[in-house]
Amino acid sequence: MPPNGQDSHGGRAGLVALPPPPSPPPASNKMDCFLSSVCTPLDLQFIDLSFRVKLERAAAAAAKGAPPGRISHAGGGGGQEERTVLKGITGEARPGEVLAVLGPSGSGKSTLLSILGGRLAGQYAGTRKRVSIGHEMLVNPSLLVLDEPTSGLDSTAAARLVATLSSLARKGRTVVMSVHQPSTRVYRMFDSVLLLAEGSCLYFGAGRDAMDYFASVGFSPAFHVNPADFMLDLANGFAQAEYESCNAADGGNVKQSLMASYSRVLAPRVKASIDAGDHADAGGEQQQQAAESCSGCTSWANQFTILLRRSLKERRHETFTSLRLFQIIAPALERPVLARERASGMYALSSYFMSRMAGDLPMELALPTAFTVIVYLMAGLNPSPAAFALTLAVILSYVLVAEGLGLAVGAVMMDAKRASTLVTVVMLAYLLTGGFYVHNVPGFMAWAKYTSFTYYCYRLLIAVQYSGRLVAALVAMFFAYRLLAYLALRRVRT
Repeated sequence: MPPNGQDSHGGRAGLVALPPPPSPPPASNKMDCFLSSVCTPLDLQFIDLSFRVKLERAAAAAAKGAPPGRISHAGGGGGQEERTVLKGITGEARPGEVLAVLGPSGSGKSTLLSILGGRLAGQYAGTRKRVSIGHEMLVNPSLLVLDEPTSGLDSTAAARLVATLSSLARKGRTVVMSVHQPSTRVYRMFDSVLLLAEGSCLYFGAGRDAMDYFASVGFSPAFHVNPADFMLDLANGFAQAEYESCNAADGGNVKQSLMASYSRVLAPRVKASIDAGDHADAGGEQQQQAAESCSGCTSWANQFTILLRRSLKERRHETFTSLRLFQIIAPALERPVLARERASGMYALSSYFMSRMAGDLPMELALPTAFTVIVYLMAGLNPSPAAFALTLAVILSYVLVAEGLGLAVGAVMMDAKRASTLVTVVMLAYLLTGGFYVHNVPGFMAWAKYTSFTYYCYRLLIAVQYSGRLVAALVAMFFAYRLLAYLALRRVRT
């Protein structure tokens, strides 16, 4: 039994990191390695986990119609009452297995997963969150906590999703998920099942043994039913007349009888199994076959490639506009996404930053290239291919440096309106002091032209002999602005 941390509400939750076993032969490619196994198997254990919330008496009074046992008085005055959401829940999620948390609405499923997910892993819920499961796989997690990932899906899609999660678990990961009403074929994919009702545990054990257990305590259907439906009926306190021993419940109270049976029969076994750790030998062989060293599976290059593909897909439907203000304010608009994904450790900031710059290149360089070709031919400039190539290079360098300024300001300000205003003022100052519109710049402002990339670009375009010093200035600005943007993004709180 590993050391357990004391829960702030009186429960305990333990987490064990099993050492990775010897590595099997390497996968055929990086993606196979990426999905083949987990680097550090985790054994999640929670013992006597309880959770209570304090409510104002007015709010508590509105909940008086809740099932018995939901409200417990804290005693004394204070105008508050406590609602017990979880009552001494004990269980375990093992590497290589899927633990399904079942129960009716209000049974405490989401609360349990929120506590476990808040402590140990990312928690994802609902239809919009299913894409986050794929994002989380970028870091090859050891533990996945999923709150009703099949919600909104038809039975076929739900079965395919659970089958995918089951295959991921077989690679050595630990998967904990709540499911509202699984079909029979989905239920058969669950290795372990935790049944909750009113914050109390009615069953914890292997999914295939659940029906036999309920039959042993007096609840057995007279006809074949979906085990999940049968268990949800019992968790709701409903025993159909067709069930053979429906009158076996003490006092006719189904839930109270099941709670008592669990405390008397299963609870001692569950705690003894966790304390003794008797599953270690049985699961060791499976984990040894599944797990492998994942060094390099989520390398910087792999992160860069995936993020670059995402960036290109996001920008493929963008239209060319005269201002392209999006490039200026994008860092500010993407701050919530960046902060959330960095907090979960999905990727390194450097891979995100480099992929973002690379993804912007096609959109940023296509329009200036077309503009330069048309104007260069119309103006009858030097027809030498070398002169044209140098002119195009200067124009594109100017665009890239200007984009770097926008990235830097957006990353520093992290506010779309303020960033747009500041960039407008800076660009106007650069144009005025660059020597193109105003030739006689006042002496007290003459120094400003040396900070203007417009000045260097203008000089390069009109110079007969291109000066290496001016080119070096543009190159220095290109890297300086992007370095400033990168350092500013590092300040984004994760």
